[in-house]
Amino acid sequence: MAILAKVEHGLKLYFYSFIFPFTQKDCIQKMWIFVIMAYLPVINLLLLRGWRFEFVHRLGWHVENPLPRARDFFKFLSNGLLLWMLTFAYLMVPLALIALFGLGGWGELYRDLVYLVELTFDFIFNTQLTLELYVRSLWAFIKNEFIEQLLAFALENIYLVLYVPIYRVAMIRFAVTKRLFHSHLSIFKNLKFIFRNFLDLMLVYLFVLLNGVVAFVATLLLSMTVVLAPVIPVFVFFMYYWSSGYEYGHLARLMVEQDELAPQAHPALSVAP
Repeated sequence: MAILAKVEHGLKLYFYSFIFPFTQKDCIQKMWIFVIMAYLPVINLLLLRGWRFEFVHRLGWHVENPLPRARDFFKFLSNGLLLWMLTFAYLMVPLALIALFGLGGWGELYRDLVYLVELTFDFIFNTQLTLELYVRSLWAFIKNEFIEQLLAFALENIYLVLYVPIYRVAMIRFAVTKRLFHSHLSIFKNLKFIFRNFLDLMLVYLFVLLNGVVAFVATLLLSMTVVLAPVIPVFVFFMYYWSSGYEYGHLARLMVEQDELAPQAHPALSVAP
């Protein structure tokens, strides 16, 4: 029953996330900047990422008016740049491991699979390739190439399985505390939070994936109208970031409550409305 209650609560949060900004005081005054910046590539992604970071922070601390102010434009840009750099740093780890072990990654694995198919077709349709020669070639290929590429594939994807929750919880802790190194080095605290709120995390990830589907469908429908196509960058990208930000804000609230964080313990916090 507890699981069903969590799922029901999660669904309510998910659907409410789409309309939440419009229920807030002065939402137009705080969101107008995205209409102007939506058509500037790169800038809009930096801006939205930095805006969501502040949004999650304010939701986590139960700020009365959680929508960030539009006048904090440059803070959004700088925070967005920092967050994208952190994401890139996390993604570099599996690439560094693959390079360290001399593994080829996805590209090499694909080429090896193509070679395996070609070798099998040669054996079936080429009478000069005997069974003995085929088996020897296949074994040599598996021993020298294929196992290596499977290892590369495992390194990439096992790391991603670990990366997603650890990365996200560290980012939420960073949003809550505004302490960069402390947030990402609090490994045991972050792992404890993951195990304690595993179902909430999985529901949030499911809903964030659904957000991507909703954004895709909305883009498709708007583009079909032709007339409404120009509003796609304004509506779809911003919608994805405010809805996912609201869901991450739920996790931020849990973190503040469970870790018994206090604003006065972190002078860097900015919780003014």
